[in-house]
Amino acid sequence: MLRILRSGQRWLTAILVAGIGTVFVVFPGLQGPSDFSSSQQIVKVGPLEFGIAEFERVRERREAAIQEELGDRYDPRAMRETRDNLAARELVESGLLALAAGDLGLQVTTREIERLVLADPGFRNEEGKFDREQFEKYTQYVYGSQKAFMAERRLAMLAMKMLSLLQGQPGVSE
Repeated sequence: MLRILRSGQRWLTAILVAGIGTVFVVFPGLQGPSDFSSSQQIVKVGPLEFGIAEFERVRERREAAIQEELGDRYDPRAMRETRDNLAARELVESGLLALAAGDLGLQVTTREIERLVLADPGFRNEEGKFDREQFEKYTQYVYGSQKAFMAERRLAMLAMKMLSLLQGQPGVSE
């Protein structure tokens, strides 16, 4: 039994994170639907709160991915609940990973986020140079502010650092 647990250490960690995340997704869902304003939280993971704006951004990304995968078979009405559940689950998982990364002392600096933004081809003009005006318009339109964009990028990068750390765990030998 111990040998099985040792060999499946990564999977066990992933299952544990997914199980805890499911509790956070299912429990709020038991209360039934309610009307949310843009300032109210939809998902809360410890001190992290995700509002309707964050939820909608994740849901739109999920919808695009599902639509790309299913093609003509995609039915938005039939997939609504699945899409919403996947979006909530993604928020919970990223929140859990970011909290765990913070507990381990991992950090994301402003400079790391700046490098990510500067490398993004979507923020470049025809000459290939960074277009600050385009970046500002994008962050204002999609996130409401640069501060909200930076906060979301920081959280996502922190979660990715934690995932990289988990995937890089060495196995326990016999």
